[in-house]
Amino acid sequence: MKKRLYLGGGLLESQLLWILPVAAGYCKEIGVEEIIVEALPKRLCESRSAAFVKRNSITLVSEVHIRTLCLNHKSSILARLVRRIRGLLLAFQVSRAALLKCSSWDQCQLFHAVWDSALVVAGDRQYTPNFNALWVSGVQCLSALERAKWLRSIGVCHSILGHTVYATRALKVGFCLDKTFRLFAHAGDSIYSCPTTFDQASSIHVLSHWSNLFEHVSMIDAEGYFHQRRKGISAYDDASRAAALPLVATPGRGDLTNVVFLHVFRDSPFNYIDQNRVFADYMEWFRQSLRIIAASNESWSVRVHPSSLRWGENPRELISAILKSLDMRSVPANINIEYEPGSNLEVFKSARRIVTYAGTSALEACCYGRRPITISMTTPESFSKALVNKPCTVQEYRELLLAPSSSSLFDLQSCQVSDARRLLYAVEKLIPLTPHIGSLPLYRGDTLDQFELGFLSTVQSLDEATMNFLSGLGKNLASGKLSATYSVNSRPAR
Repeated sequence: MKKRLYLGGGLLESQLLWILPVAAGYCKEIGVEEIIVEALPKRLCESRSAAFVKRNSITLVSEVHIRTLCLNHKSSILARLVRRIRGLLLAFQVSRAALLKCSSWDQCQLFHAVWDSALVVAGDRQYTPNFNALWVSGVQCLSALERAKWLRSIGVCHSILGHTVYATRALKVGFCLDKTFRLFAHAGDSIYSCPTTFDQASSIHVLSHWSNLFEHVSMIDAEGYFHQRRKGISAYDDASRAAALPLVATPGRGDLTNVVFLHVFRDSPFNYIDQNRVFADYMEWFRQSLRIIAASNESWSVRVHPSSLRWGENPRELISAILKSLDMRSVPANINIEYEPGSNLEVFKSARRIVTYAGTSALEACCYGRRPITISMTTPESFSKALVNKPCTVQEYRELLLAPSSSSLFDLQSCQVSDARRLLYAVEKLIPLTPHIGSLPLYRGDTLDQFELGFLSTVQSLDEATMNFLSGLGKNLASGKLSATYSVNSRPAR
């Protein structure tokens, strides 16, 4: 049977433009003859990227075309009914408590996929997704499992997915039921390997991978980049947006001694599933955090994520739903929720205690000499557990939040700060391929015009030299020389 590679799982057209040359190099290296693309619009077929694939003697075909040729893939009324019944049973099984008590890795991933998707279906006014949202999500995820089984049956044994969250996580499960399947995922303008029995992420790696990256990071480079970061100049879009906010926020703000950094609640927390976390998701974490810090003797600032609106969510409605679930009519007097927060630069210079579920703010805090409180796996923890305060129980979390902010628990040593700054440089300067591919940051709530600008920006960046560079990365992924792509200090020769 013909060997095939699949590109899908929500890849945008602008992402496919630069991933196609990577896939071409990968296929050329190991003899894969055909690339199946989930969606293959006409302008992508006519792009330089598609021409590059064909010049490497690799066929490019859409999944829709393959489906029309495979009569056995037609879904019968009975099959759809069975899927709905199985989705119903799955909806009864999935809950926040169940996410933390799974019996196997495959079940763990499937449950997270269903819950993840249900939170999006539920909308901003629900703290817990209703049963209908869970049922719809269960059916979607079972359909993704079936798609993966069908794709494997027609020779797909390699894949690069657009992400590993929502129903695409179920697609990942379906692929990885075959333990020989080679799977990669995209995140943050990089591609990384996805093991079949545990998780990895674009900025979460084993120590040996960080050691290899550190060979490309001098302390001069790391300190120089951090110095730029302190001025608000960053290669990471969310950080730049947060730094560019006014230095002084709304009048009457709380002090910045204790700061909770919120996430985009509708953005999935499960790009990396940490089975040792004490809270199931962002919502439960913030709910419990509010309950605990309401009893604190100190003042707290809670900062809404600067990109929440671009994700299409209403943070006021979400926080209102959480307060309602706690029977709180208003925010406690010692807590100030900053819906229009000031610049993060001011925060990191002033804060003694920084709390995040698993955000970039954990690494930023480390760079400023603060040991953050985290819930799920983060970049600094993947390098050294000593860089973060990560509770093993809810009681431990309570003690960390109610301890005096002056405690040495929240201080790092100078050598740890140096490691953190090297990590920051690696994560924001070495791992993303952004300088080569000209990508623009895009969010769920962006307009069609913004997505079009992202497409055109990448089109303009992909000349022959860049595509050869990307193809070389694909060859290294195929041969095992790399477990993830990363950039270099200069653009490829032109």
